[in-house]
Amino acid sequence: TVAVFGVGGVGTWIVNGLSQMGVGNIRITDPDIVTESNLNRQLYFTTQDIGHYKVDVIKGKIPDANMKTWKTTVSPHEDLDHIVSGCNILINCADSPSIAETTRIISKYATKHDVPFSIAGGYDMHIGMVGPIFVPGKTACFDCLVSYLQEIDPLKGLEVVKDVEQTGSLG
Repeated sequence: TVAVFGVGGVGTWIVNGLSQMGVGNIRITDPDIVTESNLNRQLYFTTQDIGHYKVDVIKGKIPDANMKTWKTTVSPHEDLDHIVSGCNILINCADSPSIAETTRIISKYATKHDVPFSIAGGYDMHIGMVGPIFVPGKTACFDCLVSYLQEIDPLKGLEVVKDVEQTGSLG
């Protein structure tokens, strides 16, 4: 049982891979609807899907998958226990308001339920990587990794000329 948080530019491809591998139970959550800007970089969506919830479209296009869907936002104000409970791994592809914030939230649930989780997608200034995988009580935590990366960053002393908000996606 795998839960995928966020089914956009990377999340749709993750769900596709899980389905093709025959994962028994897939749980997806995303509150967004399909827009025209999704069509060139997100799997499954066509012009006929514009205006429909992403999770509903995906479930309809993979009818043989055992899939549960939610339109839940990853935020401190939402309870994710019902999505996380019983999962074998969590995959964070939710990047709003930031991948760091959604990862910290999912990390709390992963620790509470003793389940590994992975970051996939917009991690580290939206470079589109998949991983690392964090295992509560066995590997470094997310904030430990962020601190370490900031410490060893060879560019840390340079002035930011322009902060890039969106650069595309792995998909």
